[in-house]
Amino acid sequence: MASQGRIKNRLLAALSPADFAELADHLHSVVLPKKQIVYEVGSPIDYIYLIEEGLASVLTMMEDGASSEVGMVGPEGVIGVSALLGGKVSAQHVVIQLPGVTGWLPAPARRCSKAIRGSVGCCYGSSRIC
Repeated sequence: MASQGRIKNRLLAALSPADFAELADHLHSVVLPKKQIVYEVGSPIDYIYLIEEGLASVLTMMEDGASSEVGMVGPEGVIGVSALLGGKVSAQHVVIQLPGVTGWLPAPARRCSKAIRGSVGCCYGSSRIC
């Protein structure tokens, strides 16, 4: 992964230099192609993704099999935020809509998630979620 000064993900860029240094050894780059399924409903959240380039759709699946887009994540956010809050399985279906480079962290790296929560505050809009 690039040095913090070259990071495009806003959450990673907002980390203090000390917190970013703590994450750097755990942070890896991967290219996610269009239509790549990141999570399916009920699947384990093994990785936390911090998009550098590209866009992901977050979908809720209905009982009849239909889906509804409930969110989009780009370089401003994180995919797998529930893992930062202790979640172990995905409640949504997440698919890549625009391909690009993504940083990923193993979800069990709790000190990594603590660094993200502590420096950024995990704010969702104006509501604090952690």
